[in-house]
Amino acid sequence: MGEKHVVRFEPVGIEIEVDEDQTILRAAAEQGVQLMHGCKEGQCAACKSFVLEGEDIEHDSYSTFALPDYEKEEGQTLLCRAHAYEDLVIELLNYDEEIIRSGLPLRTGIVEVEAVNEVTHDMRHLVVRLVEPEEIKFFPGQYMDFQVPGTDETRSFSMANTPNRDGLFEFVIKVYPGGLFSEHLAEKLQPGDRLTVEAPFGTFTLRESRTGDLVFVGGGAGMAPMLGLLRSMAERGVERKVTFYYGARTIRDLCFSDELAELAGRLPGLTYVPALSEPRTATDGRARPD
Repeated sequence: MGEKHVVRFEPVGIEIEVDEDQTILRAAAEQGVQLMHGCKEGQCAACKSFVLEGEDIEHDSYSTFALPDYEKEEGQTLLCRAHAYEDLVIELLNYDEEIIRSGLPLRTGIVEVEAVNEVTHDMRHLVVRLVEPEEIKFFPGQYMDFQVPGTDETRSFSMANTPNRDGLFEFVIKVYPGGLFSEHLAEKLQPGDRLTVEAPFGTFTLRESRTGDLVFVGGGAGMAPMLGLLRSMAERGVERKVTFYYGARTIRDLCFSDELAELAGRLPGLTYVPALSEPRTATDGRARPD
């Protein structure tokens, strides 16, 4: 481990300690400070911020589309790739103070596969049970990193379930030919197999302090976080109006239709709209406009 430095985030006034061997985003996550982020690989710019004080920062490799050279020269940084070598003051450009202050610390654990079931021809419903530690807390809509067996690589998948005392986690995962994790899932993974995981990640969660109407838009395996949020809303009796547009090619690519119908009965404000790009009939779903 390297030396530790203090990083202060403005305008929220939160301070954390960051080891030189960690990225600032990683250090914040480990301490339960939930900063806005996306890819964690310097590609999406969701964690882009401005350095107000301090200059000694080094970056892991990143895309110049996410952080062009001129922005870096002006003092901007990507927290997911930045290492602090002195105390810093960082201005957050994209943040939600409610999310930041309600963050949960990262936990690494081992899960055991309970079931792998087909939900469409190219998507699987993966259910795992936590072996250790005793608990990994998360908010509906967040995601978990899985270490790909036999490699140092990880893949990220959103939880489709709500937090529970049984230590179960559910995922909806699309199978891609040659996919490092998904092909292993489709062809090799069996009940009883164990996997190394880390969670929670992500800021796609329901803001409890707000009451406005909601619009969910997803497609394919994007069903998972939407389902997690809808299940949570139903469990807690949330009465906000929500319209869920789910994109797919044809009827055979739709999944969880029966449960969504059941959820609509428990959530009177829910409207589910399957949006098919290749509908066979006018009643298949909302078609793509010509």
